[in-house]
Amino acid sequence: MLAPSATLGPAARGHGPGAGRSQLARVPAGLRALSPVARRAAARCAAHGEALPGLGAWPDRPPTISRFTPPAQRLPLLQPTAPAPRARHFDGIDILRGVAALLVLAYHVKEIVPWAGSPREGLGWFIQEGWLGVDIFLGISGFVIAWTAFAGVDAEGTDFRRNFIRHRLARIVPLYLLTCLVVIFLIDARWLLVQPVDKLWAHLVSHALFIHNLFPGTHGSINGPSWSIGLEMQFYAVMCLLAPRLLKMRPAALVLTCVLVAAAWRTGVAIATEDMNGIVRFIYATQLPGVIDQFGLGIGLALLLRTRPGLLAPGWGRFALAAGAAAALFALAATLQMPTGYLNSPAQIVWWRPILSLACTSLLIAALTLPIASAAVLRPLRYLGELSYGIYLWHMPVLLALTRSIPELQAERLLLAVLLGATALAAATWHLLEKPCIQKYRRPQSQAAPGKPQPD
Repeated sequence: MLAPSATLGPAARGHGPGAGRSQLARVPAGLRALSPVARRAAARCAAHGEALPGLGAWPDRPPTISRFTPPAQRLPLLQPTAPAPRARHFDGIDILRGVAALLVLAYHVKEIVPWAGSPREGLGWFIQEGWLGVDIFLGISGFVIAWTAFAGVDAEGTDFRRNFIRHRLARIVPLYLLTCLVVIFLIDARWLLVQPVDKLWAHLVSHALFIHNLFPGTHGSINGPSWSIGLEMQFYAVMCLLAPRLLKMRPAALVLTCVLVAAAWRTGVAIATEDMNGIVRFIYATQLPGVIDQFGLGIGLALLLRTRPGLLAPGWGRFALAAGAAAALFALAATLQMPTGYLNSPAQIVWWRPILSLACTSLLIAALTLPIASAAVLRPLRYLGELSYGIYLWHMPVLLALTRSIPELQAERLLLAVLLGATALAAATWHLLEKPCIQKYRRPQSQAAPGKPQPD
């Protein structure tokens, strides 16, 4: 018995001079207003009795489509939905996270306890300017959170928000609350004696709502480094709302928009806070939207990786180019930095930070393109990156506890003690608290793309 297609003549099978007319006759009238390419695709399905991609079997009453139907409504009828990108774990980013956490730790040791002999040349510049670790974290967050949100949009459309919020809260809140409670009840019990009580409640409520970073009185209170956690949570809220729209933008247009918005905001801050103290200017220059360019560069990389993955594929040539660009940009920033600090110069507030943002983004590209990022020899550095959130939140309580209980600890010995203590606590809370919470509240496996979860 012949197959159905074999019983048809050449024209009906899609060959010969009458093929187009014969096939078009099989296409429902409602679909004939499509482009010639789309009509031919539909005709081939009809000629072989195949289901129409996106519709299943040929409908008895075909959908109404005219030449005025928007392309977005036509394409799903004739094209299979593109599969959502697989979840990816970026080992190089874990390494960069660990470096960023160590920079912040070393910087706070140097700032809290006088360290006259702290290195200043070469790599020592990064210890003196270790707050750059926060800038690196912001670029990483822009990339990883955008990548995660975009994958959620691919898989669930606008319904991605529920799982996105749940995962973000599970990742951030448990350790954040634990470290705040440890500081209040074990490290600095003076918080319990704050008077009037309304003032204490202002700290507690602002931290619970992740808005403590927006007010001078609560910006660095309780656990000092946690101000950036408020900033991160506010960025998550922005991504939750705008991810579907950002997904449609071109990387260059998105980055340019973010840079201009941030520059305009910082210009306004520099003018409006000219006669104010440094903390006020710092707060309004380093919170959203003043740092949206740093997040935006990471988002742009995520978009680029989706559309042109070959540009960010691991390779020694791409790694060397990105690492060289990062070194050059950091050197330029160090050369242009004013001795009095960038907060005292409106020009530095507006245009110096973008140089650092580009340098941090170049480091991020270097991390993404590092060919040996998954090598066994680098496993300790990747593990340090997995612990980076814990190191970031634990290092200040450990530093305060050590300086009060063992005041003779100074310089390198204090740095080593804080590093060991913060890493030990971070490892314990990662395995006993953070990781179980992430696994418990992770998106259901049936909805998630396969792959190792990125501990963002």
